[in-house]
Amino acid sequence: MSDEPEKKQVIALPAEQLKNLPSEIEYEIVDAEIVEDSDELVAYVGPLPPASEMEGYERTLEGSANRIITVFENEQQHRHGIENKVNRIAALVIGFQEIFSYLIPAGLIFVAILAATQGLEVSMYLFGGSGLAAYAAKFIQIIKPFFKRKKQD
Repeated sequence: MSDEPEKKQVIALPAEQLKNLPSEIEYEIVDAEIVEDSDELVAYVGPLPPASEMEGYERTLEGSANRIITVFENEQQHRHGIENKVNRIAALVIGFQEIFSYLIPAGLIFVAILAATQGLEVSMYLFGGSGLAAYAAKFIQIIKPFFKRKKQD
């Protein structure tokens, strides 16, 4: 993850087109102006206002441009912190999934062995077969990507 700001595109669209954008397209109107005798809406999209706007803010209130940039930097740092926490939790969950994908079948095979020692054949086959099937499924899951790569080469 880079600390560089996200690059967003500055667009100018007629107001009617802006209203009809598909919902999948994320956009934010930072500043807009209506051009006289026109239906065109000029929108600046991005994390920070354009430099000309920043100069205007600075002329209006000294230090405001620096405050805007500081707010942006703080928001970006906060967002990266949240993303890092989410990634750590996801890695932990994946780790537990991997551990349990081996422990549960091992437990089933262990129960099958206990059932065999007690002479419970049906239980032995049921638990043992389930454990072996789970290991076979895990094995297939592991080797499947290798076969996909060969087909692409």
